[in-house]
Amino acid sequence: MANAWIEHVKRFQQAHGCSYKEALTGASGTYRKGGNITKTAKSAGKTLINAGTARAVRAINGSGVNRLKKAQRWQGFADSTLHDAIDTANKARKTYQKGMGVNRLKKAQRWQGFADSTLHDAIDTANKARKTYQKGFGLKRHRKLSGAALLAAGY
Repeated sequence: MANAWIEHVKRFQQAHGCSYKEALTGASGTYRKGGNITKTAKSAGKTLINAGTARAVRAINGSGVNRLKKAQRWQGFADSTLHDAIDTANKARKTYQKGMGVNRLKKAQRWQGFADSTLHDAIDTANKARKTYQKGFGLKRHRKLSGAALLAAGY
């Protein structure tokens, strides 16, 4: 069985044909654990009439937003955005007309120098690895001992 309050709100909503939110407000005046049902119904009716009247007044008066002021604010925003876009486009045009300020030959030479130094570093690293491998990773090489020498050494 559901909560008695929720059942009361649902019954109130069906009886008065209002939204659940309005039913919550209206049903609060009618919900009593026991008590005088007539008095409860009258207070619920008053609450419902007050809620309906307030809703009707809001619908007639509108939302309270001045549409002209709102439109003027949006027009100002649109104008400033447009001016910013035009300024950015002019800066881009001027930079393009100057030739972008980047010397492609110098840039290519810098990248060539970078590639050369990276390649030389890789070759040096490979040579160091080869030498280390040839040395046996830095481990001392033991000479081969004969069987008699192993026995004498304690192996």
